[in-house]
Amino acid sequence: MASAVSAAARDDQEEGLSTLLRQTRTRASELLGADPGEVALIGPTTTGISAVAAGLDWQEGDEVLIYQDDFPVNVYPWLALKSHGVTVRLLQTPALGQITPDIVAEQLTNQTRLVALASCHFVSGWRIDHGAIGRLLRERGVLFCLDAIQTLGAFPITVEHVDFLAADAHKWLLGPCAAGVFYVRCELQDRLAP
Repeated sequence: MASAVSAAARDDQEEGLSTLLRQTRTRASELLGADPGEVALIGPTTTGISAVAAGLDWQEGDEVLIYQDDFPVNVYPWLALKSHGVTVRLLQTPALGQITPDIVAEQLTNQTRLVALASCHFVSGWRIDHGAIGRLLRERGVLFCLDAIQTLGAFPITVEHVDFLAADAHKWLLGPCAAGVFYVRCELQDRLAP
């Protein structure tokens, strides 16, 4: 009898957890303007960024454009691609974190396959226009990975022009450390093998 009661209690707990996870994923997708099928609940921001860096089918000669003075979570996974023959180019800016669509456009090449940026610089506080940058990149067939930890929950962020997004919940979402969201545009999910 006791084991039947404990099994029933365990089933209730599992159902409750499943419901909570489904509701959280739905709320996260609403916050991003995404479909729930495009959003996963993950660990810290680095998990999502690393999943993109390690999960795409990189070819020798592909190029990634990053900002060297970004938070290390959005630098090191991309630098590791050098060992796979990927060229990692460093975005040059006039001031710390000051990234504009024009600066990004000027530094793209025909080999640029992905641009990885943070929504806001962690020291200077400069917020990028991720919508304008994303539109520019989409028009040129370049993927866009956004580290949104510094702004998600404080400012509106939609993924209309973003291909990948990762953000931990412990900042403006006021959640626990190492609990985050990871967005992958539906059309790209089959191309990502983390």
